[in-house]
Amino acid sequence: MIALTAQSTTAWPREPIDAALASCSGNIYPVGTQVQPAGGTSSSGGTSVISSGGAAVAGASSSATGGSTIAATGTGGTTAVSSKTGGTSSVAGATSTGGMTGTGGGSTSSASTGGTSSARLVANTVATGYNHDCAVLVDGTIRCWGSGTLGNGTTDASLVPVSVTGITNAAMVAIGLSHNCALLRDGTVQCWGYNGSGQLGNGTRTDSTVPITVAGITDATMVAAGMSHACALLNGGTVQCWGTGTLGNAAPTQSSVPIAVSGITDATAVSAGSLHACVLLGDGTVQWWGSNGGNSYQSVTAQSSVPVAISGITDATMVADGGTHTCALQVGGTVQCWGHNLFGELGNGTTALTSPTVTVAGVTNASMIASSENTSCALLSGGTVQCWGYNFNGQLGNGTTDGSSVPVPVAGITNGTLVAPGFSHTCAVLSGGSIQCWGSNSYGQLGNGTTTDSSVPVTVSGF
Repeated sequence: MIALTAQSTTAWPREPIDAALASCSGNIYPVGTQVQPAGGTSSSGGTSVISSGGAAVAGASSSATGGSTIAATGTGGTTAVSSKTGGTSSVAGATSTGGMTGTGGGSTSSASTGGTSSARLVANTVATGYNHDCAVLVDGTIRCWGSGTLGNGTTDASLVPVSVTGITNAAMVAIGLSHNCALLRDGTVQCWGYNGSGQLGNGTRTDSTVPITVAGITDATMVAAGMSHACALLNGGTVQCWGTGTLGNAAPTQSSVPIAVSGITDATAVSAGSLHACVLLGDGTVQWWGSNGGNSYQSVTAQSSVPVAISGITDATMVADGGTHTCALQVGGTVQCWGHNLFGELGNGTTALTSPTVTVAGVTNASMIASSENTSCALLSGGTVQCWGYNFNGQLGNGTTDGSSVPVPVAGITNGTLVAPGFSHTCAVLSGGSIQCWGSNSYGQLGNGTTTDSSVPVTVSGF
């Protein structure tokens, strides 16, 4: 466990070092919202659009050869999309699942159970973490629920969504281990939560229960959050990261302000995992840096402080980092994954550690992907969702707690616009802006006013 530093003043949950307790791939956005930060344009005449779920946002990254760019994250890790050769990418958004507090950590003093508004909330995107979630609404405000870092000036838990203080123009949100970051429509980034590793990016290591501005970021188009770090994709294709351990710059390994990732000049998306990060480049290739968490990256070195190419990936349109595995959506709607496979999180019908990448069984029309610690999900073109991997808490959403090494349909979802798996639960935004979640609910992370787990989707209160 990492002890709180002397600079930390708020009693935030401590962060576990063990990668098994840290997944980060969860952020989500508005479908079809056109945002352009501070004069940013898409590189080759393509329209930049925020997707219904990923981390690429606010008008920027490039569409390679004249196609529209539809961005996406994730929790987590975080993800984004680049459409190539004149086509519009149908990706609905990725997630940066991350944000988890350590086992037994992060208890809070109280949990509210009421106070929903009579008017229904309408979500553009959702991001999931270990014990809480956040959603960006169509009006640019953010609501969070669960335990811990909800951004409302307290450390109280809430079983229903509460407003994040001071944000009215959000384009996307990303959840890390014990911190959160929001991309605003003017290209700036604000973060809140635990800051012992400098992951709030404001030059200090002082925690904050309300959003504070990340230093020096004025033209971001996407944000991703990992275990103790965060990264932003900037207009023009460069990437900057801050926090601890996975900064992509060789040295230093810790910075409380953003520093540039080495050698990246044409990124179209960034995704953050527990101890690693990935970028999607304009030519459809993927590069990673950080710790591979145990063979997450095929035969490349176990750790790399600067970006290294993933072999065999040449036509990716989205990338999603989990805890120790990663998945890429390819042109045509198929999905490839690589890395750890103890729980079937590679989706190829086995639990064998394989190298190089493997094709996820039966998925041929995915429009977005998202990964968490030991689970991945795909949104299919017709609006249904399929998930695979670990299922102890019902996070696959098929009415059981049996794990699956091949994709299984999430019960009842036929009109999804994005999916975001968290550490032990999953959420989806539906057409019309409602949110449904399923899986573990011990911290109120399903947002339905209870702490009862559910292996099938339940509606988040107020949406």
